[in-house]
Amino acid sequence: MLSRLHPTLLVFILVVGFTATNPNGTLVAQPDPFSELEVKLGVSKNLSTDRLLESWNSGASAVLEASTPFYAGWTHFGFQFEPFTGRTEDLPSYWSLHARLGWQYRWHADKGINYDSGLRFGLVYMAFDTEDLAGVRNESELVYSLFQNVQVPLSNTLRIYLEGTYSRIMTRTRMNLFYVSTGLIVQLDMPAWLRSVLE
Repeated sequence: MLSRLHPTLLVFILVVGFTATNPNGTLVAQPDPFSELEVKLGVSKNLSTDRLLESWNSGASAVLEASTPFYAGWTHFGFQFEPFTGRTEDLPSYWSLHARLGWQYRWHADKGINYDSGLRFGLVYMAFDTEDLAGVRNESELVYSLFQNVQVPLSNTLRIYLEGTYSRIMTRTRMNLFYVSTGLIVQLDMPAWLRSVLE
């Protein structure tokens, strides 16, 4: 039965199930909207075996993201830059830039460990280094993602994170990608001028 489920639905079920059964998870008071600012800096690796990627090698990607409390959870905006190299000389290399907006729910475990589960929607822009690929040099596609991460504190304002993400790119033939990423999250007070703009 599970094999018949759409991958997105399967990931969602697993994330919700983990959330519901986490014995150490606790609810805490939600911070005021836009009262905090978290900056995420990380690296990500595409572990997919999607057949459309059989012709390209995926390099490590860079992740930059900013998050803030938003009523029932947290909202974030970010970018991911990823290079691709053709496996043969006749295939062009390209790079992609994924701009995304998302929302996540956070709960807390012992020793200051956080768990985030959420979803993202965005646009991925792909730039090829040739025009010979079906006459296309640049391409933009919609993408949506589901993710789960765990964050371990290193100090009061610094955490290390590990994240798994399922993404579906809405090309003519859909691309299903799975990423594992890690990096640092820096927690800051939201600047007063920026909070006034967001509110």
